[in-house]
Amino acid sequence: GVFTTQFCLQECAPPDPCTGTMASGSYRVEWKTEEDSEYVKFTYSADTTNWVGLGFSLSANMLNSDVVVGAVADDGEYFVEDRYVGGSRTTPTFDTTQNIKNVSAYDDGTTTTISFIRPRVSSDNSQDIDLDQCVFIIWAFGGSVTSHATPATFGQHSRSERGFFATQLCLQECGNRTRGNGGGNGGGSG
Repeated sequence: GVFTTQFCLQECAPPDPCTGTMASGSYRVEWKTEEDSEYVKFTYSADTTNWVGLGFSLSANMLNSDVVVGAVADDGEYFVEDRYVGGSRTTPTFDTTQNIKNVSAYDDGTTTTISFIRPRVSSDNSQDIDLDQCVFIIWAFGGSVTSHATPATFGQHSRSERGFFATQLCLQECGNRTRGNGGGNGGGSG
């Protein structure tokens, strides 16, 4: 089991946002609550010049996960897309409800970084995982991008270019503990 400490949104009430960082090796995730904790901004970086993907999972694996994938082309054109993975290991499917906003992507020649804001609780019940419960953050990177057009097409990552953080992200309110065995303040690594 995963041991984490309980974390409540009330412990960092506005105007002070909740923030955290998870990092290990060649990848790093930062998060920050925004707009009275109704939205969460994520910034994900990995040592690659190909695509990067950040996801949210109840079971610490790719199946049935909510993911965001992005990349930057040589000409600076980029994509950052809301996607999901169903019950089989395939390329994440383009989400019919693109409810991420303020997206950006940057490639400095060695590291690709994507940034986006998503709702803590989504109106998309079929393809998004709400963040008002404890979730695992999964990550992947690598593989080539064959098209930056919407929806983008890209190749598979290698086995060494995927994983999850052992510390769960828990952004629920204290009176709404429905899943997980606690939470974390975003610190830790996987």
